[in-house]
Amino acid sequence: MRRWLKLTALAVGLSACAGVISRLWQDTWADAASFGVTMCCVTLGVWGAKDYVDRNPRGKD
Repeated sequence: MRRWLKLTALAVGLSACAGVISRLWQDTWADAASFGVTMCCVTLGVWGAKDYVDRNPRGKD
Protein backbone atom coordinates (compact mmCIF):
# COMPACT_ATOMS: atom_id res chain seq x y z
CA MET A 1 0.00 0.00 0.00
CA ARG A 2 2.76 2.39 0.91
CA ARG A 3 4.50 1.69 -2.40
CA TRP A 4 1.37 2.66 -4.34
CA LEU A 5 1.08 5.90 -2.38
CA LYS A 6 4.62 6.76 -3.41
CA LEU A 7 3.94 5.81 -7.02
CA THR A 8 0.74 7.87 -7.04
CA ALA A 9 2.57 10.89 -5.64
CA LEU A 10 5.28 10.46 -8.27
CA ALA A 11 2.71 10.14 -11.06
CA VAL A 12 0.90 13.28 -9.87
CA GLY A 13 4.19 15.19 -9.77
CA LEU A 14 5.22 14.06 -13.23
CA SER A 15 1.78 14.86 -14.58
CA ALA A 16 1.86 18.34 -13.04
CA CYS A 17 5.16 18.96 -14.82
CA ALA A 18 3.67 17.70 -18.08
CA GLY A 19 0.67 20.02 -17.58
CA VAL A 20 2.92 23.03 -17.02
CA ILE A 21 4.97 22.19 -20.11
CA SER A 22 1.73 21.80 -22.06
CA ARG A 23 0.62 25.23 -20.84
CA LEU A 24 3.93 26.73 -22.04
CA TRP A 25 3.05 25.53 -25.55
CA GLN A 26 0.20 28.06 -25.62
CA ASP A 27 -2.50 25.54 -24.68
CA THR A 28 -5.36 26.74 -22.52
CA TRP A 29 -5.41 25.89 -18.82
CA ALA A 30 -8.24 23.42 -19.44
CA ASP A 31 -6.19 21.60 -22.10
CA ALA A 32 -3.12 21.55 -19.87
CA ALA A 33 -5.11 20.20 -16.90
CA SER A 34 -6.80 17.48 -18.95
CA PHE A 35 -3.41 16.50 -20.41
CA GLY A 36 -1.94 16.27 -16.90
CA VAL A 37 -4.83 14.13 -15.63
CA THR A 38 -4.59 11.86 -18.67
CA MET A 39 -0.85 11.43 -18.20
CA CYS A 40 -1.38 10.55 -14.52
CA CYS A 41 -3.93 7.88 -15.40
CA VAL A 42 -1.75 6.43 -18.15
CA THR A 43 1.31 6.37 -15.88
CA LEU A 44 -0.54 4.58 -13.09
CA GLY A 45 -2.05 2.16 -15.61
CA VAL A 46 1.35 1.26 -17.03
CA TRP A 47 2.83 0.79 -13.56
CA GLY A 48 -0.19 -1.29 -12.53
CA ALA A 49 0.16 -3.53 -15.57
CA LYS A 50 3.89 -3.92 -14.93
CA ASP A 51 3.21 -4.82 -11.31
CA TYR A 52 0.59 -7.38 -12.37
CA VAL A 53 2.94 -9.00 -14.89
CA ASP A 54 5.80 -9.09 -12.37
CA ARG A 55 3.64 -10.83 -9.75
CA ASN A 56 2.25 -13.50 -12.10
CA PRO A 57 4.79 -15.96 -13.52
CA ARG A 58 4.79 -16.56 -17.24
CA GLY A 59 2.05 -18.88 -18.41
CA LYS A 60 -0.03 -18.71 -15.22
CA ASP A 61 -3.08 -16.56 -14.46
